[in-house]
Amino acid sequence: MALINRFNSSPGTFGLFLKSLLRVPVESCSGFPNTFPTRLASRCLVPSHQFARFATFNTKEEYMENRFAPLRELSTSELHHTLVTRFETSGPPGLKELNLFLEKCNTSEDAALALQMVTKYRTQRMRQRIMAAFPESVSLQLVAACQRGGRLELALDALVRSRELGLDVGEATLKEVKALDCSLEADQVDQVTESYNRMEVTRSFPGEAAVAGVVLALMKGGEGDRAKEFISSLKQNGHSSLPSVDALIF
Repeated sequence: MALINRFNSSPGTFGLFLKSLLRVPVESCSGFPNTFPTRLASRCLVPSHQFARFATFNTKEEYMENRFAPLRELSTSELHHTLVTRFETSGPPGLKELNLFLEKCNTSEDAALALQMVTKYRTQRMRQRIMAAFPESVSLQLVAACQRGGRLELALDALVRSRELGLDVGEATLKEVKALDCSLEADQVDQVTESYNRMEVTRSFPGEAAVAGVVLALMKGGEGDRAKEFISSLKQNGHSSLPSVDALIF
């Protein structure tokens, strides 16, 4: 009874205490408020004595804003260091942290770090047997980061390796790249095509996103005729269904 009275003095915490012992939803603990702080703390199995730190947040949006505010204040290099440290100490940060980092990337060096960070996330997710691809928002953020840094070839290389990196490359991503007002040098185009050739060695067909990456690289390099020839050769080899790629040119 003394233990119950101790937790009755703070709303919601007795429900958390029961959950920590019985692993039952807080909502099942009748008589205790089903507030956002209570639900949030219960999902994280927060000990009752730490509940007070959630009490100031009335909504999920308030909590998330408070959580990410310090990260938004960091420079790109500082945020990169913070995320890498989390990888080494407590596992991969969330996708919101990844998108926040990609949003901050503006320079050529940042673009390279952006691709490295996506690769790092993918490697960690594979270790955790998370096979699902990233949301397409990651692909869009990566393209934007590379474009701001003047390294579009890195984004196209990522498209070519989209299966390897776990990127979801849909119509929105392809339209975004096609609409970018920029061009590639011959060596940058070669970087993308060489990446495709390496992927082709490891699997019979790298996938439509990979083909799109090559086509976009050729087009941005002023080699539209070569892009059409590339598509024609694929179709002659039996890859007749390439609707998203056809839409890039025709």
